[in-house]
Amino acid sequence: MTISTRAGKGSALTHAELDANFTDLGLAHGDTTIALSVDQVTVTGNVASKITTVGDFDYGIYAATGFNVAGGDQSWAMITLKENSGSTGKPVQGLANASIIAEISGGTVASPTALEAGKRLISLIGSGTLDASGTLPTFAQSAIVLETTESQTTAACGGKMTFETSPNGRAETTTRTQTLSLQDNVVTINPNGNGTITTGGNLTLSDDVDVTGTFNVDGATTLDGNTTLGNATTDVVNVKGQMSFEASSGGLTIPVLDSASAAYLDSAAIAQKGSMAIVTDGSRANVPMFYDGADWRYFSDSAVIS
Repeated sequence: MTISTRAGKGSALTHAELDANFTDLGLAHGDTTIALSVDQVTVTGNVASKITTVGDFDYGIYAATGFNVAGGDQSWAMITLKENSGSTGKPVQGLANASIIAEISGGTVASPTALEAGKRLISLIGSGTLDASGTLPTFAQSAIVLETTESQTTAACGGKMTFETSPNGRAETTTRTQTLSLQDNVVTINPNGNGTITTGGNLTLSDDVDVTGTFNVDGATTLDGNTTLGNATTDVVNVKGQMSFEASSGGLTIPVLDSASAAYLDSAAIAQKGSMAIVTDGSRANVPMFYDGADWRYFSDSAVIS
């Protein structure tokens, strides 16, 4: 495609030359749709560093096509979507829906297929340059990634959202950490390792919390309300430190058993050495007893209960 210019010709263009320019650009009088057969359109703002490129461009070492908005040091680079909620004219009445949408297919343009598992749907990536030459890291510093989690069908549309970040000192060729992963009603902190939740103050969980794994607490812990430890007779609560009770508390309450129940706990191997209880019957009713690994015995003289 050759565009004739007055500067290049050295004189005014003829009508035929102007028409030829419009034809080469794919423009015609009265067109409602314009098709530009060009690789790139560049729009320069009121400062030379403010450049918007539409078409093909390079993103680091990668070929790209779309919009490249450069704000320079005189303005912000932005893409703004504006609309009104409208009324009956909207695709859905009264619904405003400014959107950035990605549609990803498997296969090729000539032979598209359903999208496979583990494929990116869209990414929001933040990448900071590494030097005065504008070198970009191999892996950007931060990203929000949406991707499929199964091969896509009409009955299988699994997908997740991942927040990826970088710790201080991460080398530019090292991949980011998957800090947070969201899928369905599951929130996973660091799917590939340990996770930490910190706040600038106190963390409040205003609902029930179920812990299915090991629950470790470092530091002082306060449990208000009724507290249940264990849900089976085989569960064990280990206390490595000292256990104390405030003077205003009800003190330590141990199980209350009759001698038949105590005998059953012994024969079923449920009672453990060191177990304590109050026996309610027998020759010494309502006194404490302990289990020595073989028999229940009275605290007062270690005699076997009777």
